Amino acid sequence: MNEEQVRKALNGHICRCTGYQRIVDAVLTAAEAWETETLPVSQDPRRADVFGAARGLRRASPTGGDGIGGNGLRYRGDEHTLGDKPYVADMSIAGMLHGAVVLSMHPRAVVLEIEPSAVLSMPGVERVLVAEDVPGNRVVGLIRQDWPVFVAQGETTRCVGDVLALVLADTRFHARLAADVLEASVR
Repeated sequence: MNEEQVRKALNGHICRCTGYQRIVDAVLTAAEAWETETLPVSQDPRRADVFGAARGLRRASPTGGDGIGGNGLRYRGDEHTLGDKPYVADMSIAGMLHGAVVLSMHPRAVVLEIEPSAVLSMPGVERVLVAEDVPGNRVVGLIRQDWPVFVAQGETTRCVGDVLALVLADTRFHARLAADVLEASVR
């Protein structure tokens, strides 16, 4: 695997504005580790002159240091990089339910009704949660507590993407399928 192949593979997935040099370098390092079946030794990155030697700018910390600009070891980095550590999305337990949110399609609309009965009969669907199912305070906010976790019937959506409901099902597929079918009537 070479740099050109990596860039071509990433082309449709990430922005090209910075070139993502470190991501390309990480993929190349991981590919080398995979091919040689050895973990890379902690060392300077492939591009140690982060800011570009052509401009006379250098790393802010000594080579191999863990300070600013340095490359400290990542907690369980080897396991994550090599796929030996399961990610949250890879974990499951018996009887676990999967959720899919139903989002508002309207930036400003009054929610008249959210009727879950149509999706409750779909395969694998266990439950549909709406604002009324949230116990206690369902409003959040960093500066002022003014943003509902779920928009309730009678309330006005604030943006496309406000959460109207959460579908719980036996698989991600069933949850997403039901969430795509569930509709809220608005005006």
